[in-house]
Amino acid sequence: QEHGLIADHQPDQFNAEALVEKLVQNEVMKKTRILFPGANIARKTIVDGLTAYGAEVLPVTVYRTVTVETLPDEIIPMLEQKMIHLVTFASSSTVRAFTQALGEHGLTSLEGVTIACVGPVTRSTARDVGLSVDIMPEEASISALIDAIVQYRHHSQ
Repeated sequence: QEHGLIADHQPDQFNAEALVEKLVQNEVMKKTRILFPGANIARKTIVDGLTAYGAEVLPVTVYRTVTVETLPDEIIPMLEQKMIHLVTFASSSTVRAFTQALGEHGLTSLEGVTIACVGPVTRSTARDVGLSVDIMPEEASISALIDAIVQYRHHSQ
């Protein structure tokens, strides 16, 4: 809105599947040409979903996600000494990048650390790499994640 854009459609759940479902509720997507800017590693859910309903989707990579090979030196000792209580993940790519960057320390450095994921797709990725997810809000949004973390911490103290 601050850039003069107003969303015509907004799904009830904030994920790709819900957006596709919202957009294809009627036949208006057929023969619609859509420019879809995104990341180089973006899931194909929206492109494939809209294409399946007859839209012509033109995906364009407008940014690239670059991962680090290692974490800053102080992070592993802080995890191992339980100086970090919570790790948040707002996307599947952050889950994969973080767990790869743990390197030889692996997931054992996360034992006893609370894991919070923004939504079901991120949670699924976290579980796939071996993480135990403690927090996931009902609504996949950052504000809902923050609320869920506050509520979890309040009840766990």
